[in-house]
Amino acid sequence: DLATIFTTLALFAEAQSGRLCSLMALDVDGARSSLGIAPSLPGGIGQLIADSARERGDEPCAQAIRNAAPAVVPDMSACALNETLAQAVRQAGLHAATAWPVFGNKGQAIGAFALYTRQEPETLPLDERLIAMCTNVAGIAVESCWAADRIRHLAHHDELTGLPNRLLF
Repeated sequence: DLATIFTTLALFAEAQSGRLCSLMALDVDGARSSLGIAPSLPGGIGQLIADSARERGDEPCAQAIRNAAPAVVPDMSACALNETLAQAVRQAGLHAATAWPVFGNKGQAIGAFALYTRQEPETLPLDERLIAMCTNVAGIAVESCWAADRIRHLAHHDELTGLPNRLLF
């Protein structure tokens, strides 16, 4: 289950970095977000972050995916966020964020990994190995989930027409 993998990965990154973490994944078409996880942030903020990426918002994850490059936001209050997400960010007390795109095996951005702080940006250096490991594992997990969904679909539908087959009936 992708949500379980993302939750475990986020908790691991938080324990290693001392920061709060969120992960989000795009759907197989890359057109919209399919999952947002932020286990240590107030309930629902992970999906709000994912929805912001879908709306082409200014949230760090959306920036990282759109630009296919890391996004650094030293002051979250200066971000042009939708009102619901801005309120959730204020309630969570998030001050700064850095997000990295999660790439698929063809080099396309398929999600994002972000670390947040509740105080002024820390002088602690980010562990590049931790970030690389987390983005690589997230990419593998997303693509594995897509492959499993595709296999399930092919097992129950005609490949040419997309109609249900006998096995599904």
